[in-house]
Amino acid sequence: MKDLLLKHPQLKFMGSPSWPPQPPGDAYDPNGSKASPPVGGGTLMRATIFRTHGYGGLPDHMEVQIEYQGRTYVTQLWVDDSGVLEPLREFLNQHKSVSLDELGRLEVDL
Repeated sequence: MKDLLLKHPQLKFMGSPSWPPQPPGDAYDPNGSKASPPVGGGTLMRATIFRTHGYGGLPDHMEVQIEYQGRTYVTQLWVDDSGVLEPLREFLNQHKSVSLDELGRLEVDL
């Protein structure tokens, strides 16, 4: 099924949209400044499927590595149907160096 990444019906977790992934917490900076990316902020560097096989009650999900203001962050993207993770990872890794906001406006077939 094709749709925009931002509103794709397959990208939901427990009834809530999964895209964009929630930003990670503040990064440690020895200079004292904190720069947590805003929702949809940052540039995609890599997407990796994290297979839990249900261990600890956690579903398989995706780890998304982003760059924001010179720092690297890792956040998680959760979906109800883990069957979309492979095509989503493929799509995302074909669009490295694109902002999360721009990715949301692209059409993806999941």
